[in-house]
Order: sequence, then C-alpha cells, then structure tokens
Amino acid sequence: MKVQHNCPYCMQEQFKNSKSNFILTKVETKILDDSRIHYITCKKNHEYAVVISAAKYELLFDIGLTAFTDGYM
Repeated sequence: MKVQHNCPYCMQEQFKNSKSNFILTKVETKILDDSRIHYITCKKNHEYAVVISAAKYELLFDIGLTAFTDGYM
C-alpha cells in the first residue's frame, strides 16, 4: 500500500521562510509494509515516523480495493 505524506520539518521551514498564509510542499510516496510504525527520511535528511492507527483488517481492505480499482481480480 502506498501512502502520501509531507515532511513536518520541511513544512515548518517553509512556514518560517514564507510571508504567505499557505505553502505548497512536495508530497512524497512511501510503500508501507505490515508494520504500523514507519520511519522515514526525507530528501533533506529529516527523520520522522509515520504511525498508522488503522487496524490490520482495515489496511488489508484498503489494499484490496486499490488492487480492484487497478484491475487485479
């Protein structure tokens, strides 16, 4: 399963450097495995963790729906 996420440290840096009320950040894609905690390093070498709070059967259902919409039976 693929999850899109933003680096919180990159977002914080952009807010500090920006004079605007909104920012545009690059969304990165991470392929998830069976673990619920995923340690990620962004392109600027910021390290952070993404915790998936969904139950395993919910993740399996999501993966199944994604496969179905991609055309895999």
